[in-house]
Amino acid sequence: MHALPHTERTTIGRDDAWRCVVSTVEQTEAGTTAVLLVQGGPGIGKSLLLRDAAAWADARGLPVATYRADFGHGGPSTVDTPADGSPHVVVVDDVQSLSASAEQALLKAICRGGNALTWMLAARPGRTAERLLRACPGTVTRTVLRPLTEPQAAMLAARLLGFQVLPVQVARRVAEANGDPQLITELVQGLTEEIADPGTGASAGLAARDALPARVRIAVEQRLTRLSPRTRQAVCRAAAAPSVPGAGAPASRTVLRRSESTVLAPFLDEAVAAGLLRTHEDGRVAFTSPLLRSEVARSARRTPAAPPPDRPGDSREAAVRPPPGPCAVRERAAAPAARVEELWRAGNAVDSLRIGRQVVSEDIGLHGTSAAAATVSEKLAAMGSADEAWQMLDRAPDEPLTESGRSCETTLTRARLLLRAGRIGEARRAAHRVTRFDDTAGAAAYRPMGQALAALVALRCGDLSEAVDHMDHCLVSLQGSDEPLDSPTYGWVRAQLVAARHGARPAMRLLSAADGEPGAHLWREPSLYLEEPGAGAWLVRLAQSVGDAELVADVVARTGELADLNAGLPETAAVHEHTRGLVLGDLDALRAAAAGHRDAWARGCAFEDLAVVSLRTKALRRHEWARALESAFDEFRSCGADRDAARVRQRLRTVGRHTASQRFRREGGTGWETLSEVERTIAHLAGSGLTNRQIAQRVYLSSHTVNYHLRKIYPRLGVGSRVELSNALQTARA
Repeated sequence: MHALPHTERTTIGRDDAWRCVVSTVEQTEAGTTAVLLVQGGPGIGKSLLLRDAAAWADARGLPVATYRADFGHGGPSTVDTPADGSPHVVVVDDVQSLSASAEQALLKAICRGGNALTWMLAARPGRTAERLLRACPGTVTRTVLRPLTEPQAAMLAARLLGFQVLPVQVARRVAEANGDPQLITELVQGLTEEIADPGTGASAGLAARDALPARVRIAVEQRLTRLSPRTRQAVCRAAAAPSVPGAGAPASRTVLRRSESTVLAPFLDEAVAAGLLRTHEDGRVAFTSPLLRSEVARSARRTPAAPPPDRPGDSREAAVRPPPGPCAVRERAAAPAARVEELWRAGNAVDSLRIGRQVVSEDIGLHGTSAAAATVSEKLAAMGSADEAWQMLDRAPDEPLTESGRSCETTLTRARLLLRAGRIGEARRAAHRVTRFDDTAGAAAYRPMGQALAALVALRCGDLSEAVDHMDHCLVSLQGSDEPLDSPTYGWVRAQLVAARHGARPAMRLLSAADGEPGAHLWREPSLYLEEPGAGAWLVRLAQSVGDAELVADVVARTGELADLNAGLPETAAVHEHTRGLVLGDLDALRAAAAGHRDAWARGCAFEDLAVVSLRTKALRRHEWARALESAFDEFRSCGADRDAARVRQRLRTVGRHTASQRFRREGGTGWETLSEVERTIAHLAGSGLTNRQIAQRVYLSSHTVNYHLRKIYPRLGVGSRVELSNALQTARA
């Protein structure tokens, strides 16, 4: 067989799939087009098989183009194919994640024909794969990757360990993975990292502790993060429930009772797609492996439980005892509400959220304490519980401004939640609403925070002049307000603005300023790392750029203390892994940070740091760190951080990689579809009235380059000036 030998292939037990790979490539070499669809659940080895196939085709002298499923992000695009009809291999991974426009672009490229092409596509089972099978012309070769058999799983673990015979305890754990290649790999690699001598000490190490290696926990957490909050809660509850009676063998310990199966029914498709559950032919529902089930159960114990749903009280008691008046309720709420803030400012998110949930769930929020609900929901969102935060905020009454400005508190919280969700326009409007509240309505204390949030929104969008204007007004409001909200947000936004406008050293001088100045000694605020999960890594990068090793060590130590204080919260653990990975150049720590961050902006920073560190240390292959940069770009775009997305796009450009719409832009022709992503962004900004210099600040280009792009944009859109461009934009939107 013309294939990579087993010693060079990273996949094991995929001989049937590999024969399909060889067959499709040989068809291409014979001058015909062939399509191979590789299907399987998460972690089953689809990407590894495609990587081996691409390496083998490249070794045979065939040009290989590898695309990610996000190549159509931002609008329709096309796939480059050779015009001379030479044999060519095109690899597209994670096809199920294609946008509608990208899926159409891929199908058009496949249906176009005319070239000797091998299309290798990987997708999870689902509607996207079925549409591809129906729409692709000719015969599509489909191969489905299934869990490894027990001998194959043992062979994979032995290869990773470098031994021919597995230790007994390791073999038992490998068997509990139920043939899941990803879990087996993470288990064995985690053992080699955490046990000094995996050959002789693995059995003793596993016998002495029940906990699995951290790599397994991270892999399972990554699958859980793909779930919606309700599905995750149902899956965790099912994992913690007893197994079916008489379950002894590893495979039987995965089967769920009928009661748990019924609860999971509405969420079953989502959990199966995430690779957590599977269904038997007889209708039984089971976890994919005992090892995964046990780790999901541990994850449920590590995560603080959500408050129980509201239950109606005793009607007889309610009839006899009237509800307390607003003054009595506020007096009862004052002490616990103050305790919530005290614990949060000290960095104790676990106890702060626990008490905060109690305050809101005791029906206090129904009698004039919307501020408590707003405060707690903001903290929940910071820890990644966005759905619960919105539900709590929606239950809070929207009180008139005469009630001590409590409506301002709710509006501010909505602005923060909208910003975290990437709904930039709505976040801007909510922040501006707070800045326009009348002083006589009791809202003076909230105006500085509204202006700070408006500055942060403008900074994320890349409009530095607007951000500076809002920050200047914020500083004036802080000086004129008797009791402004106590928050590290003022200093956080100000420090970022100073660094963006003047560089690292002026920002460091701000951090070292006298106490009382917004931004002074910012890194000492524990709540900063809770409210802004990306702040720790940002401070480390800033200190590293000026050679301040003392500040670097201080930030890492503080984030470590925060993670220990909040054991079980993924976000605080991710903050520490992020800072530690930056300092030590630890790629695994940066991967853990990217997997653990619930905040999209912090997650994008982790992916970008992973790429930059790996590029500096040359620890990853070119396509691996380029993929990390592309992931960072996706995260920044998802949360509306256009300025950061433009920086990452520039990094990709400097190393010869382009984002999707740049790479597949059609040359020639006219119309919006002929513009690349950068050109489309520049066109929108220019049509909105921004100058070339203002546009250049947002897209990380020079003014001359912006002018060059505009000279190419005008003829394609059939316009000759900014006024005509603005009219064309309005027509396109209509």
